Amino acid sequence: IYVVVGYLKEQFKGLEKEYNELKLIENPYYSTYGSGYSLYLGLQKAFETGADEIVFAEGDLYFNEDDYQRVCSADKSVVTVNRNPILADKSVALYFDIAGEIRYIYDTGHNELLIKEPFFAIYNSGQVWKFSDKEIAKKVFSKIDKEEWKGTNLIFVEKYFRTIGRDKYELITLGNWVNCNTLDDFNQIQEY
Repeated sequence: IYVVVGYLKEQFKGLEKEYNELKLIENPYYSTYGSGYSLYLGLQKAFETGADEIVFAEGDLYFNEDDYQRVCSADKSVVTVNRNPILADKSVALYFDIAGEIRYIYDTGHNELLIKEPFFAIYNSGQVWKFSDKEIAKKVFSKIDKEEWKGTNLIFVEKYFRTIGRDKYELITLGNWVNCNTLDDFNQIQEY
């Protein structure tokens, strides 16, 4: 298990000793680059392992263990969604365009979401993904330029799922799910 850390990284140091299977990777650019660089660092390490599949979950999420096991045990790659309302100030939304390809939208300013094309369906992203084809993941990884990795992790995610096609991945709805961005979100997690 690789955990990419940056902010408050010192608080995670003891976990490697406590959990043998856990390895920390430091992102020195956590405050200046987007989440894409953390994914870049994690994928680099994952490609060095003998693992056939890669599961990627953003670190500020709460979801239950049963849902996590459903993602891990799926036969195909996985895109997750949740039942929460799609709100511009909190959500990463995904939609399927008229070609049936997956697209992600979000607003780092937390003001508004705008889709400028017709679409078939829209969901609130669960922000957990499984990449079951490691070779395709490596190919997509190698085609993303250095500047793109400084942006969002959704660049890789979207390109991977558009490359494999809709019949090669499963859409899984997560039950109790919280994107922990605020103290209120953290308090909601305590209820679960």
